[in-house]
Amino acid sequence: MPDPILHTPAGPLALTAEQEWLLLQAGLLCERDARATYDLDTGRTMAELVDACAAGGQPLGAAVQVWLAAPAPVAALACRRYLAVWDASHLQPGEQVVDAGAFGAAAGYSAADRRAIAALPLGELWECPDRGPAHTVRRVADAPPVADLARMVTIVGEFADAVGKAPAAPAPRPGAGAAPAAAQGCAHDYQQSPMGYWRCQYCSQERAATAEETVPWWPSAAEQQRASEARARRAGDDPQP
Repeated sequence: MPDPILHTPAGPLALTAEQEWLLLQAGLLCERDARATYDLDTGRTMAELVDACAAGGQPLGAAVQVWLAAPAPVAALACRRYLAVWDASHLQPGEQVVDAGAFGAAAGYSAADRRAIAALPLGELWECPDRGPAHTVRRVADAPPVADLARMVTIVGEFADAVGKAPAAPAPRPGAGAAPAAAQGCAHDYQQSPMGYWRCQYCSQERAATAEETVPWWPSAAEQQRASEARARRAGDDPQP
């Protein structure tokens, strides 16, 4: 028998069998086509649902109550799951499916990181601006909201300013030549080549060096041949010891 599921504006909420019975008796649930799958009945509110469970001795968990009280776009993040990957350069390499609470400030993530992660479509990848491909996060299928109160508080509190905002362009990594400039959807991070031009490490677009940038001199093959011949002539004219 599957666990009863209530579909809320923020995402699916798993109910116990006792909570299901209470809410059906209170007339708060409207059954969907699938067995043990419900919507909130017309005109009823989530606050009524919380109160009914508490009054019947089957209260919803503290984390769920925080989730239900949060604005819907923020609460939806509590149902999202991500595959986080750390390569061998990390102290604890490997991969793990995590919720959005894993990306709080205490774990070293910035507000810009959270905005970018919150904006990920299903299946898309975020790459750490500091560690590059050594640490990536991919959004995977959603799940019921996290049950841990501390993680729920992290999600609701720290992602409130991230939802609905466009992610910032990634900052240049150490050693990057030119400052990033948004063009055709790519925040370019140019690296200087030995030949003097600059190539974006994300989209491979190239540009010429500006007057302010130091361009290494790199002679052409013809110039190298002429220089070699000149050296040979000078060596032939030198008196032998």
